[in-house]
Amino acid sequence: MANGFGLYNVTGNVLEWCADGFGLMTQPVRDGDGAVVGANLRWRITRGAAYASSPRRARSAARSLSPL
Repeated sequence: MANGFGLYNVTGNVLEWCADGFGLMTQPVRDGDGAVVGANLRWRITRGAAYASSPRRARSAARSLSPL
């Protein structure tokens, strides 16, 4: 079934590394760029999903933790 734009199968095509490190959503953030203050920089956040990801991960709001 096509989405509202008439496109088929467009979710799950991009998994992106985010610039900020892992931190809880309750931690304070830096003014300007929103980076988590005191984030663990040995772990990075990824958003989105790749072709082999589950449908639950195929959304831009999905956060995953990946080692550097």
